[in-house]
Amino acid sequence: MNNRPLIIFAAGSLKTAFRELILQFEEQHDVSVRSHFGPAGLLAKKIQQGAYVDLFASANEAHPDSLVEYRTMAPGKVFATNQLCVFTRPELNVNQDNLIARLADPNIVVSTSTPISDPGGDYALQVFEKIEALHPDLGIAIKNKAQHLLGGNIPAFSTTNPAHMPAAAKLIMDRRSDIHVGYASHTQTMNNLSGISIVPLPSAYQITARYKYALNKDISPAAVAFADYLLSSAGQEHLVNNGFGYARTREMALSTQYTQ
Repeated sequence: MNNRPLIIFAAGSLKTAFRELILQFEEQHDVSVRSHFGPAGLLAKKIQQGAYVDLFASANEAHPDSLVEYRTMAPGKVFATNQLCVFTRPELNVNQDNLIARLADPNIVVSTSTPISDPGGDYALQVFEKIEALHPDLGIAIKNKAQHLLGGNIPAFSTTNPAHMPAAAKLIMDRRSDIHVGYASHTQTMNNLSGISIVPLPSAYQITARYKYALNKDISPAAVAFADYLLSSAGQEHLVNNGFGYARTREMALSTQYTQ
């Protein structure tokens, strides 16, 4: 399209999924992409402070909407969803039945990402609020003991190099944390690691994270093309294959199909 690289800021949880998407996009559109992955709240702050970006892909809706509200960026759309689960070590014998008791155990180190800086931390707080609603005092106790061990800083400028071990896995394997509340989209990668046990959250405590993008006010054709690619059938299937949910659920899509 042109010789200027397309600058993308994206939530760290998107790194693995975006790596291949970006490579495919570069081949199809003859454009180079520079991608920077990190905690979405901190990336949003950099944009607010003047950092140039063509497209910002956040792990929530609040950060893109805030940038649009302050007229820093132009509005975009929700392009994916995610949920939470917990990562732990097999010898701790954590399962759905004893999860709340294990989270509240004073001898168990619970970790999350950093709230405000990283939407993953904000979503974990929502889980604790749901626990509190069903188990008074336990949700507050878990929230107060949880350590914010990830998402507090932005990594150095990154490209589409292969993603390394998820930071949450390293926390567990290094025994800095016993139970980490994190994104379910990491499950596919975590399943390939020995020494990691994955426990889905019971539906009563589950949340849905909605990922949204925003565009630079000076909207470039390349940025629009990448946004369209995210929402295309191929883009959506790729995200789903990497552990995310569709931007719109299949139920919504079928409902729309049958009412047309």
